Amino acid sequence: MNKIIKTILLSFFFIISLILYLVYNYYNYDKSPIREPEISVIMPVYNAEKYLSKSIPDILNQTYKNFELICINDGSTDKSLKKLKEFAKQNRNIRIYSQRNKGAGSARNKGLALSRGKYVIFLDSDDSFENRMLEIMYNKAIETQSDIVICDSIVYVNNKILDTISRSIDKNLLPEKDIFNRNDFNWILNFTQGQAWDKLYRKDFIINNHIKFLNLRNTNDVYFTFLSLILANKITTVDEKLVKYNFENSDSISKNRNKYPLCPIISFYKLKKILEMKNIYKELEQSYINAYVCIMYYQYKSLTKEKKIYFKNQLLKHFPDINIENYGENYFIYNINYFNYLSIFNSNEN
Repeated sequence: MNKIIKTILLSFFFIISLILYLVYNYYNYDKSPIREPEISVIMPVYNAEKYLSKSIPDILNQTYKNFELICINDGSTDKSLKKLKEFAKQNRNIRIYSQRNKGAGSARNKGLALSRGKYVIFLDSDDSFENRMLEIMYNKAIETQSDIVICDSIVYVNNKILDTISRSIDKNLLPEKDIFNRNDFNWILNFTQGQAWDKLYRKDFIINNHIKFLNLRNTNDVYFTFLSLILANKITTVDEKLVKYNFENSDSISKNRNKYPLCPIISFYKLKKILEMKNIYKELEQSYINAYVCIMYYQYKSLTKEKKIYFKNQLLKHFPDINIENYGENYFIYNINYFNYLSIFNSNEN
């Protein structure tokens, strides 16, 4: 009988102890994000409801786990914020912040200010990502101690690959070394494009050089990307297509460019001014001019006739000292870019 009572009492105390343990852990469970993430993934979100069901899981399912995902809701008017909160309920490493609509540049700057990782990457909410993206890029950053790691990418539309041409890296322009900077070749602004979403940055490099995104409605990452490439001591690449750039939003992008046609002009104007202030413009002039003609022609082609005239006049106003004909076609990496730019001023729109 005593053995039975003893067994019952032991069982009772065990159950009570278990209940107390569970209650304690329930109320003291750390619901805060992971404590010292190595990587901060920063994602501006504006009316991206239809894309978040793909892009967010792509990030959460990364093989590398020590990261935080900072989502900046940029005044969305659809159900983007609701979707973000649903994901955050199930994932401790998602942090959500909201602001009135100021554009992706402002959202990225806010995310950078709030980030805690040693490395940062700025991803778009409508793209998709290979599940080893963070692992591959982080490992390359650690291995090479680089300030910037650039991955390759492809373009897709309606979940189908549009083409297999590299969206991110022109291998023909890369120097013949794994780790490089602007001193190693002439094409620091041309071997990769001016987007931020295919690049992993060492955060203290960005902070120490006071590099920020411009508060523009489009082309806000060109200034940030190009200035960081110029100032970096160590840049490296990974030869894998880790980002799928979503071209489905092309009509929306075109409307945005027509609404805010001067954004590329402002980006290149400010970049030129800071390079002149640092006394390095002449050193980088050929690379700058090659990038300039590409982006200005791309912007021009996306505009309506009325906006094309306005854009052309603003080019002349902001860059009176840039006469492309004076450089000659041999100055350019691809002479088609030279002739494309000249066509802006030879067109019938006047």
